Amino acid sequence: MSKWIIYYDDGGTFSSDEGSPEEAPLDGIQVIADKLDGQPQYLFDRDFYYWTGDMWVHGYQRDFECWVRSIAKQIKYGVVTSKENYDGILKEALGGSRS
Repeated sequence: MSKWIIYYDDGGTFSSDEGSPEEAPLDGIQVIADKLDGQPQYLFDRDFYYWTGDMWVHGYQRDFECWVRSIAKQIKYGVVTSKENYDGILKEALGGSRS
């Protein structure tokens, strides 16, 4: 079972079963589904996401990124996509089908 999964704007995903956060594509992120104390935590609508070594955290302002770089193991970037595409991605991330 995946510890986390990243959902991208092109419909693709990348999970902990496929590789490390460092191996995941950098751009196009729409949603990250992470586990916090065994419970799903959904991170979305953010400018960037960073991996602390054991969990994903999110941020809004890229200015904040300078501080984040000093503690983060990996930083990934979110992008804008159409509402229709985003709604489908979020639905899939929350356990539904994109249809």
